[in-house]
Amino acid sequence: MRADPTDPLDRLRDEATEQTTALLLGLRNGASVVAWADDAIHASDAALYEVSLTPPGDLSALRHALAPLARDPVPERTVRAMLALAADDLAAGRRRAADTVRVLAQMRRMLPLPAAVGESIDRLKDGHMLAEVGLGMTVDEAESRVREWLQSMGTGAAAARPLP
Repeated sequence: MRADPTDPLDRLRDEATEQTTALLLGLRNGASVVAWADDAIHASDAALYEVSLTPPGDLSALRHALAPLARDPVPERTVRAMLALAADDLAAGRRRAADTVRVLAQMRRMLPLPAAVGESIDRLKDGHMLAEVGLGMTVDEAESRVREWLQSMGTGAAAARPLP
């Protein structure tokens, strides 16, 4: 289903999909999702009351409250947004490279990814795991590859291209 960027409900569904996917992957916390819902309620309609009234610490309840608004399956633009969030968190030091690799592995298991993207994540995960035990490249080299791959996939001009 193609989203209509001029339709407020379509935009809301896209944002809800991003929020629930970010919660699933640990890229957002409950308080930021509730704040997003509060802002959206004030800006539009009452479709988000359940999200807004959900305790920020109850991530399962937040995902459940977002589910009626979110898109299924997760669209490519949401996958791109999650890659950009992971890249931003890594670059800002909010998440270590090892944790970022775990997030990517979760994406591989939980999201509809093109085969080439899944295979790239597998290679990054395996390379990082081997580096951590002293086999193959160094940990610094493995972490550099993770950073470079994220930048190539989720940000800048790369974000305009379809996922491979």
